[in-house]
Amino acid sequence: MPSRRLLVVCLAAGCAGRGLDPQLSKAPSDLVDTLSSGGQAEALMMLDDAPIQADFVASDVGDEEVLPLLLQNRAQAFANLKAKVLADLGSEDVEIKNSFDHMPVIHLQLKSLHALEALAAYDEVLQFYKNEKHQMLDDLTLINQPQTFAAGKGGAGTAVAVLDTGTDYTRAAFGSCTSAGPSCKVVYAHDFAPDDGNVDDNGHGSNVAGIVLNVAPSTKIIALDVFNGSSAWSSDIISAVNFLIDAKTNSANPVHAYKTTTQGLKTVSVWFRDQYGNATTSPATATVTLDTVAAHVGSLLVAPGSGQIALSWSGFTDSNGIASYRLVGSATSTPGSCITGGVIYSGTATNFTQTSLVNGKNYYYRLCAYDSAGNISAGVTATARPVGTLATH
Repeated sequence: MPSRRLLVVCLAAGCAGRGLDPQLSKAPSDLVDTLSSGGQAEALMMLDDAPIQADFVASDVGDEEVLPLLLQNRAQAFANLKAKVLADLGSEDVEIKNSFDHMPVIHLQLKSLHALEALAAYDEVLQFYKNEKHQMLDDLTLINQPQTFAAGKGGAGTAVAVLDTGTDYTRAAFGSCTSAGPSCKVVYAHDFAPDDGNVDDNGHGSNVAGIVLNVAPSTKIIALDVFNGSSAWSSDIISAVNFLIDAKTNSANPVHAYKTTTQGLKTVSVWFRDQYGNATTSPATATVTLDTVAAHVGSLLVAPGSGQIALSWSGFTDSNGIASYRLVGSATSTPGSCITGGVIYSGTATNFTQTSLVNGKNYYYRLCAYDSAGNISAGVTATARPVGTLATH
């Protein structure tokens, strides 16, 4: 191989006046520096496995009966490749710590710069990597939490429902509480799965709740246990979600006090981070109006006539304005909502006359108002019966 012959000549001449071998660009500079100073270094050597993988993919890898033999053949091809690049080096140059039978990688202890240069000279050697120690990340700066918290957005006045295995509120992270309640970080705890008598028999729910509090230290936890052992039934999960929806409007619900109530103009801040971890120093911002409250219900007046009923309405109000009205009706019973009844009128007017009706028959109505945020009111109802005109003689 020409590249190896050139290396031998360079070594014989002492590489005078030319610096390190260009092939060493395959290795991290600090690894080269360590070996250049007479030290040893661990490295992961990546080999070019393209021809081997091409043969493997071209084979019938979808056949489960053949696959074990194909994997064995590929492992042998990897072994042959590794033996080739290591053939000229002895134990005084390199120690093989792990050869990874099924991967084109070797974990090496390089004992000299000569060993690195000899290996790097092979075209089949693509790259050297340091054997790095990887840590679990617990860095809230990745999501800009410190800046958000410093801006006063730590979750105060809110609660986060954690549907999991429960939350162990006796732990210090949750206040070392004897029971869930307003004075505890866990304001409410309930088993929607069969009650197992444990606040958290697994620990997973407590871990998730702890992450929530790390991100939003001022929030509260609603611990809803939906797991029975290591599994959760769909019906139990749905029951927990239904409970939370009920809390929005039912004052008797134990977590009703933690529903979202703050309405009005809000500022949304967004930080951006690219694939290399570079983040914007200041956020892009926009303002939105938070409006989850339906319009205040007014009144609906009916005026029956012959074959018709005139309807008019007033008194519907909303902090952000009324956008439109929806009038629905039925000839059998009062519509349960403005979604289920037949639409008679939809628009911005405050009156409508329904014609072609049968005199003496009851007609049932419900009128709802939409605000500018799209919230629809529960509506107001009315019933009327058209009356005919008395004949004169």
